[in-house]
Amino acid sequence: LQHLRAVAAWRESLAVEKNVPVQRIMRDELVLQVAAMKPESEEDLREVRGIHHQVSRDNMAELLEVIMRARLAPKEEWPKAPPRPQGLN
Repeated sequence: LQHLRAVAAWRESLAVEKNVPVQRIMRDELVLQVAAMKPESEEDLREVRGIHHQVSRDNMAELLEVIMRARLAPKEEWPKAPPRPQGLN
């Protein structure tokens, strides 16, 4: 969840800065893929299908920095997963 929160916050911040909808910065599917992948390099990030159409090289470097900060954040700062509803297995 920490990586997802970080990528989503980065996208939101960039969208506000550029005054565009968040989907113009990065589609939801890409946010989820990037957060799940936790890339460590630009090459890793380019493996996400379609990312090069939405994220510029400069923004890729910035996104990698955001992901690295999320990875290094103390676990106490990580968001907690919501409890599972009763009766679901």
